[in-house]
Amino acid sequence: MKLYGMTNCMKTLKAIEWLSANGITFKFLDIRKVGIEEDKILEWAEKAGFCTFLNKQIPTWTHLYPKEKMLALNEKYAIRLMCQKPALVKRPIVEYGEKLLFGFDEQSWEQDIRGDDHSTAS
Repeated sequence: MKLYGMTNCMKTLKAIEWLSANGITFKFLDIRKVGIEEDKILEWAEKAGFCTFLNKQIPTWTHLYPKEKMLALNEKYAIRLMCQKPALVKRPIVEYGEKLLFGFDEQSWEQDIRGDDHSTAS
Protein backbone atom coordinates (compact mmCIF):
# COMPACT_ATOMS: atom_id res chain seq x y z
CA MET A 1 0.00 0.00 0.00
CA LYS A 2 1.23 3.48 -0.88
CA LEU A 3 0.11 6.65 0.86
CA TYR A 4 0.78 9.93 -0.94
CA GLY A 5 0.44 13.17 0.98
CA MET A 6 2.19 16.05 2.69
CA THR A 7 3.53 16.07 6.22
CA ASN A 8 1.99 19.49 6.87
CA CYS A 9 -1.49 18.32 5.79
CA MET A 10 -3.84 17.49 8.69
CA LYS A 11 -5.78 14.90 6.66
CA THR A 12 -2.55 13.16 5.70
CA LEU A 13 -1.46 13.10 9.34
CA LYS A 14 -4.86 11.67 10.37
CA ALA A 15 -4.51 9.00 7.67
CA ILE A 16 -1.01 8.04 8.86
CA GLU A 17 -2.30 7.83 12.43
CA TRP A 18 -5.30 5.72 11.38
CA LEU A 19 -3.24 3.29 9.29
CA SER A 20 -0.68 2.89 12.08
CA ALA A 21 -3.37 2.41 14.75
CA ASN A 22 -4.96 -0.30 12.60
CA GLY A 23 -1.68 -2.14 12.04
CA ILE A 24 -1.69 -1.50 8.30
CA THR A 25 1.72 -1.40 6.63
CA PHE A 26 2.20 1.37 4.08
CA LYS A 27 4.88 3.31 2.24
CA PHE A 28 4.57 7.08 2.67
CA LEU A 29 5.54 9.43 -0.17
CA ASP A 30 5.63 13.14 0.65
CA ILE A 31 4.53 14.74 -2.62
CA ARG A 32 5.81 18.17 -1.58
CA LYS A 33 9.34 16.77 -1.15
CA VAL A 34 9.50 14.14 -3.90
CA GLY A 35 6.87 15.57 -6.26
CA ILE A 36 4.54 13.52 -8.41
CA GLU A 37 5.47 12.17 -11.81
CA GLU A 38 3.15 13.16 -14.63
CA ASP A 39 2.70 9.46 -15.48
CA LYS A 40 1.32 8.83 -11.97
CA ILE A 41 -1.19 11.69 -12.25
CA LEU A 42 -2.20 10.45 -15.71
CA GLU A 43 -2.74 6.97 -14.26
CA TRP A 44 -4.95 8.39 -11.48
CA ALA A 45 -6.86 10.51 -14.01
CA GLU A 46 -7.50 7.46 -16.16
CA LYS A 47 -8.84 5.52 -13.16
CA ALA A 48 -10.79 8.25 -11.38
CA GLY A 49 -10.98 11.36 -13.58
CA PHE A 50 -8.77 14.36 -12.83
CA CYS A 51 -11.63 16.39 -11.32
CA THR A 52 -11.87 13.81 -8.52
CA PHE A 53 -8.50 14.85 -7.12
CA LEU A 54 -8.01 18.45 -8.31
CA ASN A 55 -8.22 20.22 -4.94
CA LYS A 56 -10.06 23.52 -5.29
CA GLN A 57 -10.58 23.98 -1.54
CA ILE A 58 -7.11 25.27 -0.70
CA PRO A 59 -5.25 28.60 -0.87
CA THR A 60 -3.04 27.33 -3.73
CA TRP A 61 -6.18 27.14 -5.90
CA THR A 62 -7.65 30.45 -4.76
CA HIS A 63 -4.36 32.23 -5.51
CA LEU A 64 -4.30 31.05 -9.11
CA TYR A 65 -5.07 33.63 -11.77
CA PRO A 66 -8.59 33.38 -13.21
CA LYS A 67 -7.12 32.34 -16.56
CA GLU A 68 -5.25 29.45 -14.88
CA LYS A 69 -8.49 28.28 -13.24
CA MET A 70 -10.25 28.34 -16.62
CA LEU A 71 -7.41 26.43 -18.26
CA ALA A 72 -7.53 23.84 -15.42
CA LEU A 73 -10.88 22.67 -16.81
CA ASN A 74 -8.75 21.02 -19.50
CA GLU A 75 -7.33 17.69 -18.28
CA LYS A 76 -3.95 18.14 -19.93
CA TYR A 77 -3.43 21.58 -18.39
CA ALA A 78 -4.78 20.48 -14.97
CA ILE A 79 -2.36 17.55 -14.87
CA ARG A 80 0.58 19.79 -15.76
CA LEU A 81 -0.53 22.25 -13.07
CA MET A 82 -0.75 19.47 -10.43
CA CYS A 83 2.77 18.35 -11.34
CA GLN A 84 4.03 21.91 -10.84
CA LYS A 85 1.97 22.53 -7.69
CA PRO A 86 1.49 19.22 -5.83
CA ALA A 87 -0.65 20.97 -3.20
CA LEU A 88 -3.40 21.00 -5.84
CA VAL A 89 -3.76 17.23 -5.49
CA LYS A 90 -6.42 16.20 -2.98
CA ARG A 91 -4.71 14.43 -0.10
CA PRO A 92 -4.05 11.86 1.08
CA ILE A 93 -4.07 9.40 -1.80
CA VAL A 94 -4.01 5.67 -1.13
CA GLU A 95 -3.09 3.12 -3.78
CA TYR A 96 -3.51 -0.56 -3.05
CA GLY A 97 -4.29 -3.29 -5.48
CA GLU A 98 -6.66 -1.82 -8.02
CA LYS A 99 -8.15 0.60 -5.48
CA LEU A 100 -7.48 4.31 -5.34
CA LEU A 101 -8.75 6.57 -2.54
CA PHE A 102 -8.55 10.37 -2.38
CA GLY A 103 -8.95 12.26 0.88
CA PHE A 104 -9.36 10.80 4.37
CA ASP A 105 -12.77 9.64 5.52
CA GLU A 106 -12.54 7.21 8.41
CA GLN A 107 -15.85 5.46 7.66
CA SER A 108 -15.07 4.81 4.01
CA TRP A 109 -11.51 3.77 4.85
CA GLU A 110 -12.86 1.35 7.44
CA GLN A 111 -14.95 -0.26 4.70
CA ASP A 112 -12.53 0.03 1.76
CA ILE A 113 -9.26 -0.74 3.53
CA ARG A 114 -10.06 -2.70 6.68
CA GLY A 115 -12.76 -4.59 4.82
CA ASP A 116 -10.07 -5.87 2.44
CA ASP A 117 -7.73 -6.79 5.32
CA HIS A 118 -4.53 -5.36 3.86
CA SER A 119 -2.75 -5.32 7.21
CA THR A 120 0.34 -6.86 5.64
CA ALA A 121 0.17 -5.10 2.27
CA SER A 122 3.03 -2.86 1.22
